[in-house]
Amino acid sequence: MLTVGYWPPFHETNLILPAELVKRKEDFEKFYVAKFQGRRLTWQHDLDRCVLRYSTQDRDAKNRELDCTMAQAVVLLSFSLQNRQQLANISRSTALEKDDVIRAVRSLATSKIKLLDFDEDGGEATFDPSFLSSHKSYLIRLPAPRSAHRLTDQERSKVVDDVARDRQYAIDAGIVRVMKARQTLPHQQLVAELLARLKHPATPADIRKRIESLLDREYLERDPHDSQLYNYLA
Repeated sequence: MLTVGYWPPFHETNLILPAELVKRKEDFEKFYVAKFQGRRLTWQHDLDRCVLRYSTQDRDAKNRELDCTMAQAVVLLSFSLQNRQQLANISRSTALEKDDVIRAVRSLATSKIKLLDFDEDGGEATFDPSFLSSHKSYLIRLPAPRSAHRLTDQERSKVVDDVARDRQYAIDAGIVRVMKARQTLPHQQLVAELLARLKHPATPADIRKRIESLLDREYLERDPHDSQLYNYLA
């Protein structure tokens, strides 16, 4: 679950989900809206991953599972009834834009993952099961298609700054909670207790900076007889 305000914009991919997933998606939406009133769900299918099971009527052929993106899954499912497909037909049946179809097909037609033979000039692709029959692993993780959206340096810098700021707030709140409960603590014990509570990585140097900030803002004070001892100021 991603809160929109704290994450960069993602490329929105519209697609027709497999029938098996539509009912489960609707059930989850009903559950979520009932539990969190006033919230709205937006599905970022460009970030989805799922597992497809490949099987064949050939008794000598081995089944395989493919860990892939949802776009790759719907593209592969379009070959269930016919091994050769026009990209225009795939786009129509999956609701993927042409560029998204091409990205998905290219990712499935690389030298390492050769599930499809891609004729880009002819605008068609052919499913090639020989890759699956010769692969040694039962579970095959497919590389994701190249993302349609690349973060600019400014967007990436904003995300880094926002995350750093949120972590500072979390450290400040953690220090205040610990000190409010204990009233007085030596520096090392405060650092140890805070590191055990925090849900994100932090270093003693990070915590020292936030302690200094709280001292300046008079949430804490140093003991007049011991500079390594902090007192909580109500």
